Amino acid sequence: MKKLNKTVNIIVLSSFIVSVVLSILLYIGLSNEIGDITYDASIDNKNFVTQGHIYQYYQSGAKYKNERAGIRDEILNKKNVLKSFKNGYITARFVINSQGQTDRYRLQVVSLNYEEKKISQQDKNEIIKQIKSLKYWIPGVIENQKVDSYSQINFKIQDGKIVDIF
Repeated sequence: MKKLNKTVNIIVLSSFIVSVVLSILLYIGLSNEIGDITYDASIDNKNFVTQGHIYQYYQSGAKYKNERAGIRDEILNKKNVLKSFKNGYITARFVINSQGQTDRYRLQVVSLNYEEKKISQQDKNEIIKQIKSLKYWIPGVIENQKVDSYSQINFKIQDGKIVDIF
């Protein structure tokens, strides 16, 4: 009987240790979701304040006033010509903090065939300038508290011009 109790205790302890290790690995995996943006002092605004955890926009409900239509109204009416990139898609990912301010802009650029492409710093700056011009961000809310959230805007580029936003 003592041998059986010892065996059961070893099995229970082993199971506990395995569950703790798996819980830690799961937590690490979920807290570093694809698309998390790490602060980069060389390009990010040092005065941009975040509260720590940054939620995905679909978790918190962060959005722009009048949503995509509002973004289209403001950006598509401006002259915006890219010199180094003529046709394809640009995805801009960034953070909306709890005050409705944006920063930590990251761009991914692909051709019409979804092959990764590079664009000039001048064109990157133009896309970021367009996003910075958007002043009516509505922060996400979780449990009645305004929170920091990720967001993204997808631009369709044709002949060097932004022709659609989705």
